[in-house]
Amino acid sequence: MLIRELKSEDLPGVAALFLRVFRNRQAGRSQSLINYLREIYLCHPWSHPALPSRVALSDAGEIVGFVGVLPLRMRFGDEPVLGAVCGALMVDPRLSGGIAGAQILRSFMNGSQVVSLSDNATIMSRNMWLRLRGSEAPLCGLEFRRVLRPATDLSNRIQRRKPKAPLWLARPFLDPLDRFAARYQAKKLLLPDPGEFEVADASEDELVKLIPGFAAGRLLRPEWDEVMLRWLLQRAAEKHSHGPLQRKIVVSPKRGPVGCFLYYGLPGHRAEVLDILAFDHSMERVVDALMFDSYRNGFSSVEGRVKYETFAALNSRGFAYHYGSASLISSSRSDIVAAGVSGNASLGGLAGEGWSRLFDDDFEIDAMPDPVDSADAVGAGRNATVAQ
Repeated sequence: MLIRELKSEDLPGVAALFLRVFRNRQAGRSQSLINYLREIYLCHPWSHPALPSRVALSDAGEIVGFVGVLPLRMRFGDEPVLGAVCGALMVDPRLSGGIAGAQILRSFMNGSQVVSLSDNATIMSRNMWLRLRGSEAPLCGLEFRRVLRPATDLSNRIQRRKPKAPLWLARPFLDPLDRFAARYQAKKLLLPDPGEFEVADASEDELVKLIPGFAAGRLLRPEWDEVMLRWLLQRAAEKHSHGPLQRKIVVSPKRGPVGCFLYYGLPGHRAEVLDILAFDHSMERVVDALMFDSYRNGFSSVEGRVKYETFAALNSRGFAYHYGSASLISSSRSDIVAAGVSGNASLGGLAGEGWSRLFDDDFEIDAMPDPVDSADAVGAGRNATVAQ
């Protein structure tokens, strides 16, 4: 098996492999997926010739494996360091996934980056990472959850598990039950006084200006610039599986902007948090603002991934947790690994993969050509299908 850097002409093969591995589609072509892979892996604003994405080729030249690489400029204290996030990692199901996957992952971890990161690793990828002398950031592998409207939330969870359940019969009773629950658990909800600070929609310009300052308190952190942040926010807004992206800023009347949060969702469903960012002294108030804004806008629950800087605030607000997927770090420098494992690092969120459409969104499958009777045309069609 040959592993080399990704080229533009590889993208149709990578897209076909993605559809087989992650969407269980054995045939079909998606131009929208090909375009998206090109955008995030070949046209990334921080693209670096020493940090290419990689494909694995069989002896026959077929693409049988892929690892996407997302460059991430970081600072460790005052020192700039080159980081890379391990994006989509996939191996053709016909191969021995463990051996081939380990070879592809090793090629990524042996790259030119000073620090390697992953924030959405499966158990198999986690085990391979640890065998390759990587480390896990345990808190960042947790997913948080806070129910705001218990009756609606329970109905939504049943609907996801049993789509044909006749839950429409219960809908007239959901709102009264939720109002009763809100009165019963008013103290537990800890909704902040709206007069103490303002929660407002945030423009792209505001977020680009504020986000770098919110992460500045961590030893290991992204070194955001305007171009990269604009690109990330625009890519995040393209994701639609959980609903439209909501961008909010939290403003104190005395101190001005103290934090922001971004989440996806539709009223009546869960708010899926992409990121929460704040000055350390204001994180609890920003989490309060997230809960207040989600409840005010009709969401049934608040869910997302834990970050080191958010854990204490979430914990004090009664959030529940479960292990989701692994957050991983690797570096030849023990001081960088120690910062990532101990919590003195800003990992995940916009600095991870949660903004990417690859993990949740569906991609349109191109229509196949209509069948024809000509034997020559049928033969050409078969060749075209194989090429796809």
